[in-house]
Amino acid sequence: MSVSNIHNYIEHHKSKIYTYLLMLVVATLFLKKENINSISIILLAVFWILDVGKNIGSLLKSIVNHKLLLFNVIFFSALIYGLLISENQAYALKILQRNLPFLIFPLVFLRLKKVDVNVNTIKITLIVSAFIASIYCEITNLGEWQRFNNSGQYDFSIYDYFTYHWFTYTNLTKGLDLQASFFALYILTAIIFMLEYTIFHENKKKILFNLSLFLLAYFTLFMFHLSSRIGLVLLIAVLGYYFFKLRIKTKYKAFIFLSGTVLLGFILFNSAFIERLKELRVTLQENVVDKGDNKVNAKKIRVYALQAYANQEPIDFFIGRGTGDAQKHLDAFYEKKIVKNVTTVKDEQKWKFKGMHYHNQFIQTNVETGIFGLVALLLIFFGSLQKGLKHKSRAHVLFILICFLFFVADSVLMRQKGVVFFAFFNILFILNYYRNETTIQNI
Repeated sequence: MSVSNIHNYIEHHKSKIYTYLLMLVVATLFLKKENINSISIILLAVFWILDVGKNIGSLLKSIVNHKLLLFNVIFFSALIYGLLISENQAYALKILQRNLPFLIFPLVFLRLKKVDVNVNTIKITLIVSAFIASIYCEITNLGEWQRFNNSGQYDFSIYDYFTYHWFTYTNLTKGLDLQASFFALYILTAIIFMLEYTIFHENKKKILFNLSLFLLAYFTLFMFHLSSRIGLVLLIAVLGYYFFKLRIKTKYKAFIFLSGTVLLGFILFNSAFIERLKELRVTLQENVVDKGDNKVNAKKIRVYALQAYANQEPIDFFIGRGTGDAQKHLDAFYEKKIVKNVTTVKDEQKWKFKGMHYHNQFIQTNVETGIFGLVALLLIFFGSLQKGLKHKSRAHVLFILICFLFFVADSVLMRQKGVVFFAFFNILFILNYYRNETTIQNI
């Protein structure tokens, strides 16, 4: 096949090809091996290069006129700055590679301004993928429950399956190598997409409306089983917003159905959730080091991290320590603040808390890239929030607020699955604004 034939094929089918590639990026987020997700992004980037061809130079220049996309590129530039000052540049390069979506997606989506990509199909891909992944998690978790019981050493009841920490937050998403809070973020976004359809399109297709209600109920119960504290709090907040703020009186059946689902979730999983809340209380109240047996509460890691951040040199707030070097500073604080020979629970688990990151993406970014990276990250959030409010996109505003809270509670960008998810869906919303600035649309 000649070059001209390839070009003609791309011109005639690029809309479908871009849609399929974007769907692949979303679907592979739920796979255990992140390499497959990386391959899907590489395929997207390669097709983008083939599509753009000689116009790549003008496209790169035009990004300056799209400030929300430019903020993502600036954030990536901050990581390059962090690489230059890093003490471990080999590790910093790996982090830079993990954050490439902040560079790739703005360029790809800028091209998609003039390509008719089916955004609804991409949203449905997230919903379906989350559903399949959650079913897989429940099946593998049930297998783990059965394996424990067959060993003869344990006798876990079905009630224990729904409430015992090992079968909820600790192990439920282990089969996907996906942290529970990350999965909660994925599902919350899928729920927002479904609520937008369920509330505003009830009379269009009754079957799809009822299917959406079923999936909403299932995801709600799964979120309770997952027992992510921030995930459950935000789930209740999102449901409350849609059904009270928007005065959804005409959808009383949907309201009663979902309210009953939430109540059922509290009844079935209240023990697991209450246990998670107790962990939070203990984390906030216990001393850093227990007097007596000299053991450390590993769940208080966020408090240690805040202390380490507050005790760093003032100059480090501005210039940073280098991409990937934050952990070295944090581990040094652990060793200095606590004692080198302490244990967490058992003697063979020495330094279990060593290597635990800041559990706050804004702090993590500031420590590694200084004020440059922190400001760039905040610009992404507040610029997107302002744009969402201007265009009255409920879904985007809620997405940004939810992501912001997750970034406060965890270092989301420490994993590729966090980087890709946030960069992808935030820019997907932004694409809608740039396509037609004069038309207000909800996606």
